[in-house]
Amino acid sequence: MLEPHQGSSYNPPAAAHEELVMEACEVERRRQQETDRLAEVRRRVAAARTHGANATEGLPLGMTLDEITQDDSEPAPEQDAVVPKKPPAPKTKQQRAKALRLRAEVGYFIPASYHRC
Repeated sequence: MLEPHQGSSYNPPAAAHEELVMEACEVERRRQQETDRLAEVRRRVAAARTHGANATEGLPLGMTLDEITQDDSEPAPEQDAVVPKKPPAPKTKQQRAKALRLRAEVGYFIPASYHRC
């Protein structure tokens, strides 16, 4: 069985009581240092968030985008029209047969009898 520290009795010796008080003071000092450290981290995170809110959308933090000024002598560029892609042309019978042969050689061919419809 563990005996309690001598400084925690009703009538402790002065040295034992002083030792126990110093130990409690050290624990409290460590706890206060940890609280101060966490407050500093919170302050840094809050500062980074406010700095990040002022950042330009789509740029990494810390980078800024120079403002582009329009000269009156230059005409304003027109909006580029989005050109849709053309769908690929349908494959010919010869192209489909060649693709089927290649798949069969590689091992990707699955006979029609294995298909479950």
